[in-house]
Amino acid sequence: SFDPKTSIVETHVSRLRTKLESICPHIIISTVRGSGYLINDA
Repeated sequence: SFDPKTSIVETHVSRLRTKLESICPHIIISTVRGSGYLINDA
């Protein structure tokens, strides 16, 4: 049974943000509430 309150995606995105921060600090992953995520090259 799937529990919709789990934060599997948020955990993976957080880890991805941490890894990208050390490699490409100009790339930003933003959370778009109700839609998903947005990757920006700032």
